[in-house]
Amino acid sequence: MKKTNILFLLILLPALFSCTSKTEQAKQFFNEGIAKTYKGDFESALKDFDKAIEIKADFFEAYYQRGNVKFNLRQYKEAIMDFDKAIEINPEYADAYVNRGNTVSIIEQNPLAGCEDWKKAKDLGKHNLDEKIKFCK
Repeated sequence: MKKTNILFLLILLPALFSCTSKTEQAKQFFNEGIAKTYKGDFESALKDFDKAIEIKADFFEAYYQRGNVKFNLRQYKEAIMDFDKAIEINPEYADAYVNRGNTVSIIEQNPLAGCEDWKKAKDLGKHNLDEKIKFCK
């Protein structure tokens, strides 16, 4: 390869990578975090979700998934904060209500503590909650 071709590639490659949108960069970190979560590498997954959120502050799915990882690490109060943020950004995100309700029930050691969140999730169309809410008032 000629020197001019190599020089051209050295100039072109960084320019191509810098064209990646912030949304795409955030999605890349998000997807890596998901993969690491499935592998049980929660600490690395947290870092990826942190980066996704740093790049795209309104990425409600990243807050939700980070909350799930924190739940798995038994960082329940921190998980609730992430579920809260996901709901703040997208009040129609039923899964965040379900998992916030589950987490509140664990923290309060009360199987009915999550009732309001579970009812809200059901109202938003989330299925398979009948067993959870059958004793809720």
